[in-house]
Amino acid sequence: MPALLAFALAGMAPAHADVARARVTLLGQVAVRHGSVVLADVADIEGDEALVPRLRTLALGRVTPGGEPVTMDRDALARWISACLGLRPGTVAIDGARRAQIHMATANVAGTRIARVAEDALREALAASGLRVQVALLQAPADLDVPPGRLELRVRPLPAAQWADDVRNGRPARGVLPRHQSVWVDAWVDDAFVRTVPVALYVEAWGPALVSVRALPAGRPVDASAAGGDSFRVETIDWADRRSLPVPVRNGASAPEGQVLQLRRPLAAGQPLQDADVAREPLVVRGQPATLRAVAGAIELESEVEVLEDGVNGQRVRVRRADTNTVLVAQVTGRRQVELRQ
Repeated sequence: MPALLAFALAGMAPAHADVARARVTLLGQVAVRHGSVVLADVADIEGDEALVPRLRTLALGRVTPGGEPVTMDRDALARWISACLGLRPGTVAIDGARRAQIHMATANVAGTRIARVAEDALREALAASGLRVQVALLQAPADLDVPPGRLELRVRPLPAAQWADDVRNGRPARGVLPRHQSVWVDAWVDDAFVRTVPVALYVEAWGPALVSVRALPAGRPVDASAAGGDSFRVETIDWADRRSLPVPVRNGASAPEGQVLQLRRPLAAGQPLQDADVAREPLVVRGQPATLRAVAGAIELESEVEVLEDGVNGQRVRVRRADTNTVLVAQVTGRRQVELRQ
């Protein structure tokens, strides 16, 4: 309680007392439910009807959630009351405890509850990929003490959500899916931030992938399907912790319509085919025209654009509208086809 403590250190000596108009009984151990402390929080007050309301709302200072208890001396409190309310010393009689120990009341949040929120959030984010996801807790965080009030546990944005979106749309992911992940959970009480808690989780994400039947040389075209072939078979593998995504198997084909895949490096027998193993022929090429499909709700428009950078299926590239010279960022959806959704 900085204001009151600073005043106490000034060492003001009390003057002769007048007849007391109110009595303040200081409590010994006090747990407050809010950071800003007033006299009514730490003492029982009775007396003059005009003076008591002023005493009850007299500000004493602040306490910090999770901080050390604050000690308040009874004599220092008497001087503080007289100075702040413009009263002659002795107008208010103070008794009760010689010193009050004041701390913030807390509510306990179990670490297992925080962990469950993190697990559910990561599992939900990864489920959007369409893979079979398993999320396990590596170590539960410690229990958390928070101020009393309306508690919210908010999970910070998850990079895994973008990874899952890339998988769902069959485009090269912007990063790998780590086997071990930290999910950050923020604790808020009555819309006030309290603390952030990291939760350590273990991830598996099982899905179909093309696995080579035999050793294949670099430069070989990739033409496999879910039905099988002489070069690849489809197996269910764990996609987590791989240097790049396995090449998706969609509609029985290993590549979007019109796109050619070619091995950029040799592939050993039994090895899953990943994005890093293949070279893709661009579906849109810098300097060439393309058709832009703009979608806004139920409205769809098409216009011609100039492509400003090469792009494969699912990538976002810059294009320039021929009619307005405006540069836009659109997603590649096919050969000389890009799409912009609003």
